[in-house]
Amino acid sequence: MTSGRYILIRTLCASYEISPEFMDELYDHGLIEYHMEDNEAFFPEEKLSDLERMIRLHNDLDINLAGIDVIINLMDRMSGLQKELEEVRNRLYLLGDEK
Repeated sequence: MTSGRYILIRTLCASYEISPEFMDELYDHGLIEYHMEDNEAFFPEEKLSDLERMIRLHNDLDINLAGIDVIINLMDRMSGLQKELEEVRNRLYLLGDEK
């Protein structure tokens, strides 16, 4: 496995009360990645908050996998745009100080 911390998918499924098949469906749709080692699947710990968001969208709002994909992509784009806006604001602030 690559560096970083990983959680056994069996453990995640038990903790979040989700089926291994749901994890496989997320993987098949390209929404998550996991690594196999010794016939066990492991999920990267740093992606846990993304997984939790997907579980909430699916369980609480009954959103299907295609909908989850769209929502996650839109949220990622929005986050990128917010960062870009903050950078522009910082540059404008610095330009204002130079005068």
